[in-house]
Amino acid sequence: PLKVSLVTNLLNLVLDPLCIFGLGKTGIKAPTMLLRIWNGLGASGAAAATSISELTSSLIYLRLLLRRKLVQWSKLFKPPSLTSLLPLIQGGLAMLLRQATLNVAFISAARHAQMMDPTGVSAAAYGITMQIYSLGVVAHLGVQGTAAALVPSSRAMGGDDAARDVADRIFAWGSILGLVLAGVQWFALPMITPWFSPLPEV
Repeated sequence: PLKVSLVTNLLNLVLDPLCIFGLGKTGIKAPTMLLRIWNGLGASGAAAATSISELTSSLIYLRLLLRRKLVQWSKLFKPPSLTSLLPLIQGGLAMLLRQATLNVAFISAARHAQMMDPTGVSAAAYGITMQIYSLGVVAHLGVQGTAAALVPSSRAMGGDDAARDVADRIFAWGSILGLVLAGVQWFALPMITPWFSPLPEV
């Protein structure tokens, strides 16, 4: 999963400027989709780059699953029974509620930041803050994914005590990682903030 994530993120990194700004401005009105892409798609290009990257990721994962015989073509398009879905639905409700709460909180915060002043300075500052915050989120999502994989496997092999020990270690390392990231970001703020905006108000 880490290699696939690296490949798709690098692909997104390369495609973003190409799809947004294009390969070259011709000054000609774009009658065809190919010429539009050549001239750049603007904000739509970011969505196109992300879609291409995610599609590539899904195709790579599908190929890996088929190669390891974890998925069969005959069962790939067969809808699962409700009985087999119920445990997944019950287990996923907590994650769904968590993600919905986070989305509502982020949208509400962005709305209030944009309403604070008509100049857009507060909104720009909030956007920079969220970019810096996203670095910590990505790092801790990696820790969360590690815990989601290691804790159940430890419980299956060694029981509840082994799973609890693994969970405690991951929690400790996650806390240390959070403190280190917070300290680095705090001391680096004067240096990294000008990268996002040259305006002293921001």
